[in-house]
Amino acid sequence: MRATLAIFFLFSNQISFCGNIAEVNLIESQPPTITDSIYAKRSFGTLKIDPLQVILSCEIPASLELYLSNRLSLNLQVGYVFPARKNAMRRGIYESYGENGNATTEGFFYYRNCPYNNDGGIDIKSELRIYTQSISTSQGFPHKSAYFGLQFMYKYCYYDYLSVYLGSPYSYQQTESKKSNILAFALICGKQKYKNRFLVTDLYGGIGIKSSGINYTIIYAPPYTKYHSGQTGYEKIPSLYLSFGLRIGFQLKTIHY
Repeated sequence: MRATLAIFFLFSNQISFCGNIAEVNLIESQPPTITDSIYAKRSFGTLKIDPLQVILSCEIPASLELYLSNRLSLNLQVGYVFPARKNAMRRGIYESYGENGNATTEGFFYYRNCPYNNDGGIDIKSELRIYTQSISTSQGFPHKSAYFGLQFMYKYCYYDYLSVYLGSPYSYQQTESKKSNILAFALICGKQKYKNRFLVTDLYGGIGIKSSGINYTIIYAPPYTKYHSGQTGYEKIPSLYLSFGLRIGFQLKTIHY
């Protein structure tokens, strides 16, 4: 009887031991869970400047692009509009396109709306971008991606005590001040290249519409003109809006997601 119980005990333990081995093998054969996987990496965003706008728009801009997903980003730009009308070449652009070589009162170089005719200001742009390829970092290797986006722009600029020559057939000098509030939006496209882990170039261009609201005050005007000293007025000027440039910068800290 004792021999029979001993054989039964050993047989039971053998079954239990084999069952534990089967469990271990089954667990080891399971695929790794999500906590064991390697996370993908993406830069937090980019920080860029646009030296081309210094020449084209008399503006010193800096932009911060935030990556919202692998193919979506938000680019925010703030620019300082610096005084340009002391530059003889730029001043000549808006002063010589009117009749008799006077300042023009229409078109792109209309002296009240010309981008080269300001004492200062601020320019704010925002762009919502959709990339055609993933913008995740490729372990620092060069890559590039085209994108499409919608850009919104607000610009405030002004000048004080500006003297211009107007009139036809006889010219006269008029002195005035202005404050402009400009709104615009444009559809843009571009290509952003990642040269290495840090350097980024962003070439873009777009077209849209713009509306300029201009408040002006006449400081001095001759008595025989349509204006008089102390007169104020408001103009609203719709026009085509062109937005293009070349931003250069670097990628910010890489994050996991």
